[in-house]
Amino acid sequence: MEKDLAKAEKDLAEAEKNLTEAFKDLTAIEKAKEPTATPKRELTEAEKEKEKADAKQEKTDAKRWLKYIYGTGVGILVVSLVIVGALWYFGVGSVLKNYTVTAASVSIFAIFYLLAQFDERLVEPFSNLWAFGYSSSDKSADLSKKDQGSDPSTTNQGSDPSKANQSSDSKEKNPYDDARKEARVVSLWCFASGVGIILCYFTVGLLQVLGTIPSSNLSHLGDAILSGVIVGGGTKPLHDLINLFDNSSSKSS
Repeated sequence: MEKDLAKAEKDLAEAEKNLTEAFKDLTAIEKAKEPTATPKRELTEAEKEKEKADAKQEKTDAKRWLKYIYGTGVGILVVSLVIVGALWYFGVGSVLKNYTVTAASVSIFAIFYLLAQFDERLVEPFSNLWAFGYSSSDKSADLSKKDQGSDPSTTNQGSDPSKANQSSDSKEKNPYDDARKEARVVSLWCFASGVGIILCYFTVGLLQVLGTIPSSNLSHLGDAILSGVIVGGGTKPLHDLINLFDNSSSKSS
């Protein structure tokens, strides 16, 4: 009986030894499967010079693109001012030139809201052009938004802050990306303002409907420029302005 017990203990010890060796072999195999990091090769002088030249060229291209973005918007605004100035010079006036608002028609501000909406719809197709600073990163962001909106599972993933941070950290940020976005906003605003100036010149001006300026050609030109800049700012500022006048009129009544 004692011999059998001793033999069983010896077999158990041998099995534990074999299991330990098998575990070590398995660990070694798993480590062998892992990709080994290749040591970074030191760049030659020619490669360093090429890297510096590429970085300098990228910086130059980015600055040139910023100037082009600003120039596109400002150029369209200047062209719009020239068109309106020529129309004013040759006596082509507004359709609603002699219209003045009365106390009972404060809702005339709705026409500016409609003009702003029409202005936004006209500018929107051009906002995805390279000339207005639309880049591949903006296109990827638009596509990801569409995918998240159509797939509920991706919507939850997109709202996960940890995953958003991981994706943002994985991509190297372009140092000129913020400047490009600012230039894009200014350029599109100049474009929308130029369109708004032409629209307001042929329709009605903000100061005109308030009756705060005399009905003359010169004042009409200035009113069209001011109103066009406001319309070019979008529907939200006009919506706030309408609410302000509605609140003031309700208090006075």
